[in-house]
Amino acid sequence: MKRILTCILVLVFASSVFAFQENDIQYEIGKKIDNFMLKDLTGNKFDVYHELSAKDVKGIAFVFISYTCPSSRASDKRYIKHAADFKDKGILFVGIGPNTNETPQKMAEHAEKMGYNFPVLWDHGLAITDRFNAKKTPHAFFVDKKGILRYDGRVDDNANSPAKVKERTLEMVIGEYLDGKDISVTKTVPQG
Repeated sequence: MKRILTCILVLVFASSVFAFQENDIQYEIGKKIDNFMLKDLTGNKFDVYHELSAKDVKGIAFVFISYTCPSSRASDKRYIKHAADFKDKGILFVGIGPNTNETPQKMAEHAEKMGYNFPVLWDHGLAITDRFNAKKTPHAFFVDKKGILRYDGRVDDNANSPAKVKERTLEMVIGEYLDGKDISVTKTVPQG
């Protein structure tokens, strides 16, 4: 009986250590992200590496967004423009809803009202939000064709006022990548 109890305790401890390590993963610039699957607002599964394996896909721009954050809402039209512009270049634009005070239903209503032309994934439990270490909305990340994280930071230098934008950072990064150049900026401070 003592031996069985010891085995059970060892298994419980080992599984809790594994669970901690699994949830403790954080993506780093220059390293491959793990594959993850999240459902979008319509219930379809989005599998990162399945999407990257498509012949015409050259990378994915993930942007953590919110329908209650003023900075994210002020960027709505820019998200729509990026999704259209990037699609023509083989880059998927994907929104991720990370906020626990929001609901997928209201995000779906907001997406429809704004005319989002890109999928919005729902990160119930924040596992992917934590892996990206996304702290604000909007917060952008760019992953290349091989699944390597190439950029972490702002969409541009003025989330609140599109008229005052001087540097379109995410566009610049993706442009450099598509041109085969070294990415000049790999990390910036997101606004939100």
